[in-house]
Amino acid sequence: MPTDTSAVGGLTLPIPAGGQDSALTDPVLVGLLDYLAHYLRASLNTKLAEMRGPTSAAAVSDVAPASRLYPWDHDGTWSRVIGTADTKLPDRLPQPAMWGWSGPETPDTTHSTIANEAVKRTLSIEWIFPELQVPDGTNNRAGLQHAVAATLWKAEERNRHETWAANAQVHETLGIMGWRILDCVPGRLQTRPQQIQQRQSQGGTGDVKRYHPCVRARIEVVERIGDRTMVDPDDVLLDFTLDMNTAENGDPDTVTVLSRIAPGPDGS
Repeated sequence: MPTDTSAVGGLTLPIPAGGQDSALTDPVLVGLLDYLAHYLRASLNTKLAEMRGPTSAAAVSDVAPASRLYPWDHDGTWSRVIGTADTKLPDRLPQPAMWGWSGPETPDTTHSTIANEAVKRTLSIEWIFPELQVPDGTNNRAGLQHAVAATLWKAEERNRHETWAANAQVHETLGIMGWRILDCVPGRLQTRPQQIQQRQSQGGTGDVKRYHPCVRARIEVVERIGDRTMVDPDDVLLDFTLDMNTAENGDPDTVTVLSRIAPGPDGS
Protein backbone atom coordinates (compact mmCIF):
# COMPACT_ATOMS: atom_id res chain seq x y z
CA MET A 1 0.00 0.00 0.00
CA PRO A 2 1.29 3.51 -0.76
CA THR A 3 2.09 5.62 2.26
CA ASP A 4 0.40 8.95 2.95
CA THR A 5 3.77 10.71 2.74
CA SER A 6 3.38 13.40 0.11
CA ALA A 7 4.29 16.98 -0.66
CA VAL A 8 2.26 20.15 -0.67
CA GLY A 9 4.47 22.35 -2.80
CA GLY A 10 7.95 22.11 -1.33
CA LEU A 11 6.78 20.87 2.08
CA THR A 12 6.79 17.12 2.76
CA LEU A 13 4.05 15.86 5.08
CA PRO A 14 4.23 14.32 7.64
CA ILE A 15 7.17 16.48 8.71
CA PRO A 16 10.01 14.23 9.89
CA ALA A 17 11.79 14.72 13.21
CA GLY A 18 14.89 16.88 13.10
CA GLY A 19 16.20 16.80 16.64
CA GLN A 20 15.12 18.43 19.87
CA ASP A 21 14.07 22.08 19.40
CA SER A 22 15.01 22.00 15.72
CA ALA A 23 13.29 24.72 13.71
CA LEU A 24 10.10 24.09 11.77
CA THR A 25 10.52 26.29 8.72
CA ASP A 26 8.78 26.90 5.41
CA PRO A 27 11.17 25.54 2.75
CA VAL A 28 9.62 27.59 -0.05
CA LEU A 29 9.89 30.81 1.94
CA VAL A 30 13.46 30.05 2.99
CA GLY A 31 14.38 29.31 -0.62
CA LEU A 32 12.83 32.52 -1.96
CA LEU A 33 14.57 34.61 0.69
CA ASP A 34 17.90 33.08 -0.29
CA TYR A 35 17.19 33.58 -4.00
CA LEU A 36 16.12 37.23 -3.70
CA ALA A 37 19.03 38.02 -1.37
CA HIS A 38 21.40 36.60 -4.00
CA TYR A 39 20.11 39.07 -6.60
CA LEU A 40 20.17 41.99 -4.16
CA ARG A 41 23.83 41.32 -3.35
CA ALA A 42 24.74 40.98 -7.03
CA SER A 43 22.95 44.22 -7.94
CA LEU A 44 23.77 46.57 -5.05
CA ASN A 45 26.84 45.45 -3.10
CA THR A 46 29.39 47.07 -5.41
CA LYS A 47 27.74 50.48 -5.29
CA LEU A 48 26.91 50.56 -1.58
CA ALA A 49 30.41 49.36 -0.63
CA GLU A 50 31.92 52.57 -2.00
CA MET A 51 29.55 54.81 -0.02
CA ARG A 52 30.22 55.79 3.57
CA GLY A 53 27.77 54.29 6.01
CA PRO A 54 24.49 56.05 6.71
CA THR A 55 25.26 56.53 10.42
CA SER A 56 29.06 56.08 10.58
CA ALA A 57 32.10 55.89 8.32
CA ALA A 58 31.56 52.15 7.79
CA ALA A 59 30.24 51.22 4.35
CA VAL A 60 27.45 48.71 3.80
CA SER A 61 29.34 45.89 2.08
CA ASP A 62 26.52 43.33 2.08
CA VAL A 63 22.99 44.49 1.33
CA ALA A 64 21.39 41.13 2.27
CA PRO A 65 23.65 39.03 4.53
CA ALA A 66 22.82 35.32 4.63
CA SER A 67 22.83 35.45 8.45
CA ARG A 68 20.08 38.10 8.40
CA LEU A 69 17.42 36.33 6.38
CA TYR A 70 14.54 35.69 8.79
CA PRO A 71 11.64 33.42 7.65
CA TRP A 72 9.12 34.81 10.13
CA ASP A 73 6.89 37.85 10.64
CA HIS A 74 8.70 40.45 12.75
CA ASP A 75 5.32 42.05 13.62
CA GLY A 76 7.01 45.37 14.34
CA THR A 77 9.87 43.89 16.40
CA TRP A 78 12.39 44.06 13.55
CA SER A 79 14.93 45.96 15.67
CA ARG A 80 14.96 43.61 18.68
CA VAL A 81 17.72 41.05 19.10
CA ILE A 82 16.40 37.48 18.87
CA GLY A 83 16.22 35.79 22.27
CA THR A 84 16.30 39.10 24.19
CA ALA A 85 13.21 39.76 26.27
CA ASP A 86 14.68 42.46 28.51
CA THR A 87 13.97 45.80 26.83
CA LYS A 88 16.75 47.42 28.87
CA LEU A 89 19.33 45.48 26.86
CA PRO A 90 20.54 46.73 23.48
CA ASP A 91 17.62 46.04 21.16
CA ARG A 92 19.10 46.89 17.79
CA LEU A 93 19.08 44.00 15.35
CA PRO A 94 21.71 44.74 12.67
CA GLN A 95 20.55 45.92 9.27
CA PRO A 96 20.39 45.46 6.34
CA ALA A 97 18.17 42.45 6.90
CA MET A 98 15.23 40.76 5.22
CA TRP A 99 12.15 39.07 6.64
CA GLY A 100 9.55 36.84 5.02
CA TRP A 101 6.29 35.28 6.14
CA SER A 102 3.27 33.45 4.75
CA GLY A 103 -0.17 35.02 4.40
CA PRO A 104 -3.61 34.01 3.07
CA GLU A 105 -4.02 30.64 1.33
CA THR A 106 -6.88 29.84 -1.08
CA PRO A 107 -7.81 27.06 -3.53
CA ASP A 108 -6.46 27.55 -7.04
CA THR A 109 -8.92 26.08 -9.55
CA THR A 110 -6.83 27.31 -12.48
CA HIS A 111 -3.92 24.98 -11.72
CA SER A 112 -5.92 22.12 -10.17
CA THR A 113 -6.44 18.89 -12.09
CA ILE A 114 -8.69 15.86 -11.72
CA ALA A 115 -5.86 14.06 -9.94
CA ASN A 116 -4.32 16.87 -7.89
CA GLU A 117 -5.66 20.06 -6.42
CA ALA A 118 -3.59 23.23 -6.17
CA VAL A 119 -3.52 26.08 -3.68
CA LYS A 120 -2.11 29.56 -3.89
CA ARG A 121 -0.82 31.65 -1.02
CA THR A 122 0.58 35.13 -0.59
CA LEU A 123 4.02 35.63 0.92
CA SER A 124 5.33 38.94 2.27
CA ILE A 125 8.99 39.88 1.95
CA GLU A 126 10.37 42.97 3.73
CA TRP A 127 13.89 44.31 3.29
CA ILE A 128 15.10 46.90 5.86
CA PHE A 129 18.14 49.18 5.57
CA PRO A 130 20.12 50.83 8.40
CA GLU A 131 18.85 54.11 9.83
CA LEU A 132 19.30 57.24 7.68
CA GLN A 133 19.30 60.87 8.71
CA VAL A 134 17.41 63.48 6.70
CA PRO A 135 18.77 65.06 4.58
CA ASP A 136 22.41 63.93 4.82
CA GLY A 137 21.78 60.18 4.74
CA THR A 138 19.03 60.31 2.14
CA ASN A 139 20.65 62.77 -0.25
CA ASN A 140 22.92 60.17 -1.86
CA ARG A 141 20.46 57.28 -1.46
CA ALA A 142 17.33 58.73 -2.99
CA GLY A 143 17.21 55.90 -5.53
CA LEU A 144 17.93 53.06 -3.11
CA GLN A 145 14.39 51.77 -2.64
CA HIS A 146 13.63 51.80 -6.35
CA ALA A 147 16.89 49.93 -7.00
CA VAL A 148 15.81 47.26 -4.50
CA ALA A 149 12.35 46.94 -6.08
CA ALA A 150 13.83 46.83 -9.58
CA THR A 151 16.16 44.02 -8.48
CA LEU A 152 13.22 42.00 -7.13
CA TRP A 153 11.36 42.39 -10.43
CA LYS A 154 14.49 41.31 -12.31
CA ALA A 155 14.91 38.27 -10.05
CA GLU A 156 11.34 37.21 -10.81
CA GLU A 157 11.89 37.58 -14.56
CA ARG A 158 15.20 35.67 -14.54
CA ASN A 159 13.82 32.86 -12.35
CA ARG A 160 17.22 31.16 -12.10
CA HIS A 161 20.03 30.97 -9.54
CA GLU A 162 23.57 30.43 -10.80
CA THR A 163 24.59 28.22 -7.88
CA TRP A 164 21.46 26.07 -7.79
CA ALA A 165 20.72 23.04 -9.98
CA ALA A 166 21.99 23.56 -13.52
CA ASN A 167 19.40 25.14 -15.81
CA ALA A 168 16.64 24.55 -13.25
CA GLN A 169 14.13 27.32 -12.74
CA VAL A 170 13.43 28.55 -9.24
CA HIS A 171 9.95 27.04 -9.00
CA GLU A 172 11.31 23.64 -10.08
CA THR A 173 14.03 23.75 -7.43
CA LEU A 174 11.57 24.77 -4.71
CA GLY A 175 8.95 22.17 -5.70
CA ILE A 176 6.20 24.67 -6.56
CA MET A 177 4.20 25.25 -9.74
CA GLY A 178 5.08 28.92 -10.04
CA TRP A 179 5.51 32.27 -8.33
CA ARG A 180 5.10 35.92 -9.20
CA ILE A 181 5.54 39.28 -7.49
CA LEU A 182 2.26 41.11 -6.97
CA ASP A 183 3.68 44.48 -5.91
CA CYS A 184 6.67 46.23 -4.32
CA VAL A 185 5.99 49.08 -1.90
CA PRO A 186 8.68 51.40 -0.45
CA GLY A 187 8.29 52.62 3.12
CA ARG A 188 9.90 54.16 6.20
CA LEU A 189 10.28 52.55 9.62
CA GLN A 190 11.21 54.20 12.91
CA THR A 191 12.54 52.44 15.98
CA ARG A 192 10.73 54.73 18.45
CA PRO A 193 8.14 56.61 16.42
CA GLN A 194 6.36 58.20 19.42
CA GLN A 195 9.53 59.73 20.86
CA ILE A 196 10.61 60.97 17.44
CA GLN A 197 7.20 62.46 16.73
CA GLN A 198 7.15 64.28 20.07
CA ARG A 199 10.64 65.65 19.52
CA GLN A 200 9.77 66.86 16.04
CA SER A 201 6.55 68.53 17.17
CA GLN A 202 8.35 70.38 19.95
CA GLY A 203 11.29 71.48 17.84
CA GLY A 204 9.52 72.30 14.58
CA THR A 205 10.73 71.56 11.09
CA GLY A 206 14.38 72.12 11.97
CA ASP A 207 14.66 68.96 14.09
CA VAL A 208 16.75 66.02 12.93
CA LYS A 209 14.68 63.21 11.40
CA ARG A 210 15.82 59.60 11.12
CA TYR A 211 14.22 56.52 9.62
CA HIS A 212 14.96 53.08 8.17
CA PRO A 213 14.20 52.73 4.43
CA CYS A 214 12.36 49.52 3.63
CA VAL A 215 10.76 47.75 0.69
CA ARG A 216 7.92 45.27 1.12
CA ALA A 217 6.90 42.88 -1.66
CA ARG A 218 3.93 40.54 -1.92
CA ILE A 219 4.56 37.27 -3.75
CA GLU A 220 1.96 34.78 -4.96
CA VAL A 221 3.04 31.14 -4.85
CA VAL A 222 1.14 28.25 -6.47
CA GLU A 223 1.57 24.80 -4.90
CA ARG A 224 0.12 21.43 -5.86
CA ILE A 225 -0.96 18.71 -3.43
CA GLY A 226 1.13 15.69 -4.38
CA ASP A 227 0.21 12.03 -4.67
CA ARG A 228 0.86 9.42 -2.06
CA THR A 229 4.36 8.00 -2.05
CA MET A 230 4.71 4.53 -3.51
CA VAL A 231 6.48 2.01 -1.27
CA ASP A 232 9.65 0.50 -2.70
CA PRO A 233 9.66 -2.41 -3.50
CA ASP A 234 6.07 -3.33 -2.54
CA ASP A 235 4.34 -0.94 -4.96
CA VAL A 236 6.90 -0.12 -7.62
CA LEU A 237 8.44 -3.53 -8.44
CA LEU A 238 5.37 -5.77 -8.72
CA ASP A 239 3.76 -7.05 -11.90
CA PHE A 240 0.08 -6.33 -12.32
CA THR A 241 -2.69 -7.57 -14.63
CA LEU A 242 -4.79 -5.23 -16.73
CA ASP A 243 -8.16 -6.58 -17.95
CA MET A 244 -10.63 -4.85 -20.26
CA ASN A 245 -14.16 -6.27 -20.00
CA THR A 246 -17.54 -5.75 -21.61
CA ALA A 247 -20.81 -5.26 -19.75
CA GLU A 248 -19.44 -4.90 -16.24
CA ASN A 249 -21.30 -3.55 -13.21
CA GLY A 250 -22.81 -6.92 -12.28
CA ASP A 251 -23.83 -8.15 -15.74
CA PRO A 252 -23.44 -11.98 -15.83
CA ASP A 253 -22.55 -11.87 -19.54
CA THR A 254 -19.23 -10.09 -18.92
CA VAL A 255 -16.61 -10.99 -21.50
CA THR A 256 -12.90 -10.21 -21.21
CA VAL A 257 -11.82 -8.69 -24.50
CA LEU A 258 -8.23 -7.81 -23.54
CA SER A 259 -5.89 -9.05 -20.81
CA ARG A 260 -2.33 -7.87 -20.41
CA ILE A 261 0.40 -8.13 -17.78
CA ALA A 262 2.47 -5.05 -16.98
CA PRO A 263 5.87 -6.28 -15.70
CA GLY A 264 7.68 -4.56 -12.86
CA PRO A 265 10.78 -2.47 -13.65
CA ASP A 266 13.09 -5.14 -12.22
CA GLY A 267 12.22 -7.43 -15.12
CA SER A 268 10.64 -10.19 -13.05
